[in-house]
Order: sequence, then structure tokens, then C-alpha cells
Amino acid sequence: MQNSTPFAPQDRVVAYLRDSGGESQELSITQQEAYIRTWCLENGLILASIYADAAQPGSSVVKRIKFLEMIEYFRSERCTEAGVVIWKYSRFSRDVDDSMYYRSDLRKRGYILYSVQDQIPDSDFGRFFESALDFTNSRFLKDMSADVKRGLNHLVTTYGAMPGTPPRGFMRQPVDIPSHRSGADHKACRWVPDPKTWELCKLAFKMRAAGSTYREISNATGLYRSTNCFPTFFNNRLYLGELVYGDLVIPNYCEPLVDQTTWDAVRAMEESKKRPMRGPDNKNHPKRVASSFLLSGLVYCVRCGAPMNGKVVAFKDEKPYTYYTCSRAGRRHDCTARKIPQTVLELAVLDVIRDYVMNPDYSRQRQIDRNRELASGSANLKKEKKAITDRVSEIQKQIANITEIMAVTGVQSRSLMQKLTDLEEQETETKSKLEVLQSTLGKKPITPEQAYQITLHLRNELLKKDPGAIKKILGGIIHKVVAEREGNTVKGIVQFYNPPDVAITGAGGDDHGPDKNGLDPKGDNLCLSAHTPWRH
Repeated sequence: MQNSTPFAPQDRVVAYLRDSGGESQELSITQQEAYIRTWCLENGLILASIYADAAQPGSSVVKRIKFLEMIEYFRSERCTEAGVVIWKYSRFSRDVDDSMYYRSDLRKRGYILYSVQDQIPDSDFGRFFESALDFTNSRFLKDMSADVKRGLNHLVTTYGAMPGTPPRGFMRQPVDIPSHRSGADHKACRWVPDPKTWELCKLAFKMRAAGSTYREISNATGLYRSTNCFPTFFNNRLYLGELVYGDLVIPNYCEPLVDQTTWDAVRAMEESKKRPMRGPDNKNHPKRVASSFLLSGLVYCVRCGAPMNGKVVAFKDEKPYTYYTCSRAGRRHDCTARKIPQTVLELAVLDVIRDYVMNPDYSRQRQIDRNRELASGSANLKKEKKAITDRVSEIQKQIANITEIMAVTGVQSRSLMQKLTDLEEQETETKSKLEVLQSTLGKKPITPEQAYQITLHLRNELLKKDPGAIKKILGGIIHKVVAEREGNTVKGIVQFYNPPDVAITGAGGDDHGPDKNGLDPKGDNLCLSAHTPWRH
């Protein structure tokens, strides 16, 4: 089990363990701990403490209490350990931004993050392999989500079974479904009219069609505690008897609550009252476009991933204070992120963009390095792509063969099911590798001199100090800024698009910046750090 380790003998380390929950992972944390304890013993390391988050997803750090405790410990002066040992990078995080941010935070403080299973080269290529692992781990969640969605679609279309809580006026009714492959009972329900609230819902539609307000309807029916629920209620086509589930539309799913005439009258009423605002995540939302905050729609909270909104705090006879605040912290109060002074964050981001991203000499050198990498590795990458493509086809054939055997013979043995599961996991992992290669090979290089001239032009526009022009340029170049305030220090990561790429694919786009569809943010994201004298 002994591996090469970056730690020195007798170094103190901590272990971080995590599993996602579920029956298949009931021993995951125990197994991780046993392996890491043995590994530390064999490599002469002292395992000082263990931080473990059981049944917590890796897609976010929210609710991963022990992970956040560990990060805070390594940020404190009490820390005497040399670093963190993990089973795999996927246990640390499956979110690309979280993984890069916290990994960078630990390393900038002089600590080591080491995976006992992921073999990362101890060279300049190590960061590349880590980024590839981040992509693969993130892609696993997306593929798993697609698989779950496919299974739910099958239940909906075949049995009318729906997950979750039904809307007002409906209740859950069990349906007969064949058992799981393991023999366990398969429990599912379809939505049917609820006699307790059915007539109240009819009354609500009748009143809205006649022009009644949400408050009047709420007082008459008592359907909801908050009137904010009614826009969704009156937009649900299930009351027409039509089930809309993702991309699926099933007409005549159930008995309609209202007729088409009443529905049309209600929809006309809703449209006439609709607010022009749509979605806090829309970067081109009119409020964001008109906002005086340069980074509106671009800044996200490190701790929970929610957008950070501009906020003005004014006191009588005093100069107003302007901040970026976590929208989740203000809305749900379950995020502890502190507000960040507007001027401090914007100047820090502008310094990074101007001094590095928009530096013509750096841009030319980046293009030289990129073209050299593409030229030297193109042939090998094409060979690797072919090999991976062939492997994907081979796996898919094996999956098809096993599926056909099970369908024809009716045999669903445990060995066949395990083989099918293993092949599906291999298919997901192999497809992820193929996507990375295709993305690399699909990029058309430009000359270093072109990169220099394009970046110089954009930099000159940025230096004109026109707020409208600066905001448009930042909106085109920046993919995302993740930031937080720790004490009097503001820090974060700027994830940006290569300026020549943005200009070539979308120069002269709409008023909100160039079109960045199809572009990938650069992997070497930039860290920012600034000091704020404000203590508010």
C-alpha cells in the first residue's frame, strides 16, 4: 500500500472523509478511514484528527459542517499539521470551482493536499491532471443526474408515477410497479384529485378569472400561507389535466380542474400583472444591466455558490456604503458569508484583469505557449481520441449485449447486473475523457501577434474609464468571480475567458457583451486578494 508521499516522516496530518449516503455507501467512510490510517502508519505519518461528513453530496460545501470546520482550522494560527490526506479528489469536492478554490487556499497557506488513490504527477503537469480530475468528478454528477432523470421519465410515462409532493388539489395514490432488480419493493405514486381541496382550487381559479387579487383568493380559500405561491399555482397546467414533467408533456393525465376558457382568462390576468423581472441568475436582467455595480451578475459566494448582489446601505446625513452581499445569506439566512465592500472588490478584479488578463505581452506569450502545446501534442491527442472512441464503442456493445441477454432470457442475475453497472460506470468515465480531448482538439489557434493586437485594443478600451464600456468588457471577459471576505481581507478567484477568443467568437455582440457560447473559461484561474479598512 505504501506510496510516494510529499510529507516528511513524523509529519502530523488530518484526514477528510465523505460519502454521499445511500445503502451502497453505508461503509464508505469506515473503509476510507481504515485505508488512510494504514497508509499513514506505513508512511510514518501521525494522523492527528479526522473530519468526516456522512451522507453529504460533493456538489457543494453547504451543510458539509466538518469540511468547513477543517478549512477554518487550517486558516487559524492553531494549526500544526502539514496538510490533508483524502481518499480521492471526488471526496474533497465534485464541484470544479469549490475544488480549485479550497485546494488553492490550502496550498497558498503552505499546506499539502494529498490523495492516496489519485496518482497525480509531482511535476508541472500535476495541475493539469488535477483540473482533468475536477472535470471528470463534476461530469459524473451530471451523468448520474441524466440517468436518474431517464429512470423517472420511465416511471412517469409507463405508470404515471410522479416523485415529490403534489400541488394543491391533488394527493398521492400508490400504483403497482414491478420490484427492483434486487427484489426490493418498488414504491411509487401517481397524482389524483384530492377531494379535500379540489373544490377550493376550483374556486381560486374562478375568482382569479373574475379579477380577484391574490390576497382576496387567499382569504377565501386558505390554500397557502403566502400569496407568493399563487403565480406558480395558476401557471400549473396539471389543472388542465396536462402533466408537464421536464421535457415530457402527457395530455389527459388526470381529470381537469378547469376548462380551457377559465384557464385562458386566468392566464390573461397573470400576464397583465407579470413583473418584468426574471430570475436572480440572469446576467442580462435589466436591473443588472442598469446597475452601477460593475460586477453585477458575475460575482458568486464562495461558501454557498449563490449570486452576490449589489446593496446600498444609507444612514441619515452620512455617505452611503455599497457592498456585494450573498443573496442566500440575505434570503435564507443559512450562509455566513460577510458582505464585501464594492470598491475594494471591483478594484481588485480590475487590477487582475488589467495587469494580467489584458496585458498584451502576457496574452502573446499565452498564445505562444498554447500554440506550442497544440502543435506538440496534436498527433498524440488524435491517437488518444481514436483509442478512447473505440473503447466507448466497445463498452456500448457490451452493454447492448448484456441488455439483450436479459431481455430475451428474462434472467437478471446478480453477476449480470453487477457487470452492467461496472460497464455503465466505465462508459461515463471514458466519455468524460473523450469530451476533454474533443474540447482541446476543437480549438483553432490564432497567431501570437493577433493575440497581442486584440488584447491591446481591449485594454485601451478598458483604460478609457467609461463605466458602461468597462462593464461591457468585464461582462465579456469574466466567466465568474467567486469571492469571500475573511476578516479585513477580500479574496477569491477570477475565472476568465481568453480575450482573443472572446473577441473572435463574439466581437460586436449585443449590449451586454459578446456571445461566449462554446467557449471554455481558462483553466489557470487567477487568485485575487485585497485589504479593506472597512469593519462594517
